[in-house]
Amino acid sequence: MFLSRQAIPVITDEEGDAVVFSGVVNGQIVAIKYEKASTNGFSAGVDFDVETEALKQEVWSEDDVNDSKAVYPLVGSHNTDGEVILVDESDAVYQRISAIDERVKFTVANGGSLKFGTFHLIVEGVISC
Repeated sequence: MFLSRQAIPVITDEEGDAVVFSGVVNGQIVAIKYEKASTNGFSAGVDFDVETEALKQEVWSEDDVNDSKAVYPLVGSHNTDGEVILVDESDAVYQRISAIDERVKFTVANGGSLKFGTFHLIVEGVISC
């Protein structure tokens, strides 16, 4: 297993919004850590939408985030009929999200005017700058 990490700094515009991209990813997304800046960090209640650029795979979507946090995104597995694979009647089988030759898009909303934060993208594979 080979892990790579890229820090993606974000500065919101005057409306409190921002869109930034990682380098090109070739591998599975293991984790994303949001690090709230200690000075002039995003406002409480910031909203995040993270997806792969080309295939638009949702990686993380959360509203009203107040503090630094880490997420470990997974997606439900499907059989060849497109049905979610269940361990029992309620628990799906999950796997990591794969990104091949595409960037990860970070969209920030309601972050406050000219505020700062950093996302740390951890991938099992390679992130090219």
